Amino acid sequence: MRRLSTLFVEAASGGVTSSFDEILLFSEFRPYADDPLAAMGFLIDEAIAHGIEIVPKPSSVGPRDPLVFRRIDTNSIDAIGARIVRLVQEGELPQIELKSTLWLDINRRRSDAKATVDQLKSLKVCHSAMKTLCGFLNEDGGSLVIGISDDRSILGIEQEYPIACPKEQSVDGWLKAFRGAVTQFFHEPDQILHHVRLQAGRHDGMTMILAEVTPRRKLTFCKCSELRQFGIYTRRGSSTENVDILAIEQFIEARKARLGIVP
Repeated sequence: MRRLSTLFVEAASGGVTSSFDEILLFSEFRPYADDPLAAMGFLIDEAIAHGIEIVPKPSSVGPRDPLVFRRIDTNSIDAIGARIVRLVQEGELPQIELKSTLWLDINRRRSDAKATVDQLKSLKVCHSAMKTLCGFLNEDGGSLVIGISDDRSILGIEQEYPIACPKEQSVDGWLKAFRGAVTQFFHEPDQILHHVRLQAGRHDGMTMILAEVTPRRKLTFCKCSELRQFGIYTRRGSSTENVDILAIEQFIEARKARLGIVP
């Protein structure tokens, strides 16, 4: 009896065609003999874990229709989307932060049907994402995901194209808006962007952005939500906090010790 791991090896080498009915005969599917939906979920999870994609989706075809198993292109937007979904399954952790939008004030849109585009574009919302970047840069780095709510529902960045990038309503336009926000909020924005890797991922037809942030040895400053003055932000558990002016010296000394920065 064939094993699923053997099929995945063949798929990674050059692609394999099989049907869902044929896959159910593999030894790993004995526990799912009476539950084809659970078997399908197990198959999809195992394929992703082994870097294999299934085309088309098993749920979209009949049990005897051909399915192609092939190695995932790790640079494709769908592959990145799958990686983002796996990443956020654990929820918000010290080094993972989820944001529904970059600029769009969702709460205002829900409560005020007459709100204009200008009214829905919120500095406070954008500042929430920017201060998270600042916290990651000042600590141990992390991953900021935009387009997913706190309850891990995928909302997609498309909903805020008219707000964030009205002249170029596309992924590229949104990414330009993100870089523009960094320029607007950060001291030394060009250096900040060297520490932020932006990737677009797609899942269920919606686009999410993964911003992978590497820590910065130099202290990072981000403006407050009113853009009036700079502040220092740090991570405390799964939240981002402003460093109080009375605690800045202690924070800097502790940070130097952690990073091994000598006077």
